[in-house]
Amino acid sequence: MKVEALEAGSGQWVIYQDYISWYSESGEKMNDLLFTRVTRRADGQLQYEYIHNIMRVEHSGATTRYIWDYHMRDKEQGGSGEIRSLSGPGLRTGDGGGDFHNRECILAESR
Repeated sequence: MKVEALEAGSGQWVIYQDYISWYSESGEKMNDLLFTRVTRRADGQLQYEYIHNIMRVEHSGATTRYIWDYHMRDKEQGGSGEIRSLSGPGLRTGDGGGDFHNRECILAESR
């Protein structure tokens, strides 16, 4: 699914994920697992929303699974509801870091 193919008002979505790294003022390496959620509004315009998930580098990797679990749960279940609230079919793509080296992450993210 390409972003250009998203149909207006269909509920279709694309989420690009990417790890962004930087060093804090104290010299600690930090990561942001950035989700860019793209949908097409009823008026035909693309809508971009950004979800930042900032963490220390040592918490990356397997943490990707927990971040996705958090966003896929409703607020009533202790999640953010950010992804769970999407109604139509979608596509997740992008750089997930080292999480595909972790069997537990692969199983959790393929549901």
